[in-house]
Amino acid sequence: WEHYFHMEMNAANPLYLLFPNAPLPFHKKVDQARSKVMDMIEEDLRCRIKTPSPVIDDYAGLVLSTLDMNELTTNPKLFRTLALHLSGIVLAMHINTTSSAALTFIRCASNANYLKRAVQEAHKADLTDMNIYMPGGLPFIESVWNETIRRTSNNITWRVCVEDFALPNTPYIAPESSIVIVDLLSIHWNPQVYPNPLQFDADRWSRSPNYFTERVKMGDLLKFGMGTHPCLGNRFAEMQLKMLWLGLLKNYNIECITTKEDLDDLAPSKFGGMAQPKKPLRIQLNPLSS
Repeated sequence: WEHYFHMEMNAANPLYLLFPNAPLPFHKKVDQARSKVMDMIEEDLRCRIKTPSPVIDDYAGLVLSTLDMNELTTNPKLFRTLALHLSGIVLAMHINTTSSAALTFIRCASNANYLKRAVQEAHKADLTDMNIYMPGGLPFIESVWNETIRRTSNNITWRVCVEDFALPNTPYIAPESSIVIVDLLSIHWNPQVYPNPLQFDADRWSRSPNYFTERVKMGDLLKFGMGTHPCLGNRFAEMQLKMLWLGLLKNYNIECITTKEDLDDLAPSKFGGMAQPKKPLRIQLNPLSS
């Protein structure tokens, strides 16, 4: 992983892995690093299924527990498919999940009203109730999260056309197998959908009961991707994020020591779809007395 991230960090621009304008030696090195990661994961999976009753203590174990072991042993190609799937999940966790965790929490801490409401919601939450980890389980904290994604996403994603596609209201057709680039910034900062798009307003997500569902359905919020192939680990990531936020909100007094100017001073990221702050963003945590 260290080798892989080191090469990506030294890319000349953040689009190197998305377009064929990167020098060939760079592509080869990245492919080699990714291949080594998948080799390690594949070997780990093969070792796990040799155990009569594998322990489910991580995501790989959870995935294996849902599969037919006989099919795995008779179809070796499935191991590579699983390794590709799991390496993608781990890569996303290193990038987008950590960015969401930090930036959402700091947004809460930077606004006294938001922080008060988030703390109240956290203290009312029963950590043993699995419903709180599902969409809608923590309405206000999720509103801050949605607004963080909307305000902070400034990169691109892409999809491959599986058939010729006529672009709505235009004379253009995207041919089968062509790559369609989706600009997150234009979508998430669209003033026709989000009035005052540069203003961070978590309450916009609670002004109507189905606002979040409507935005996702209409493609106005690409929180975990879009279409029939969204992020494979979205529910897993949501559970991780909520466990982290609840643990901090329930157990610490929180003070933001980052200015609003620094919070809004963002630059495109070489990883994932979320922008990164130009300066370190800091908060102070003081344990609550028992």
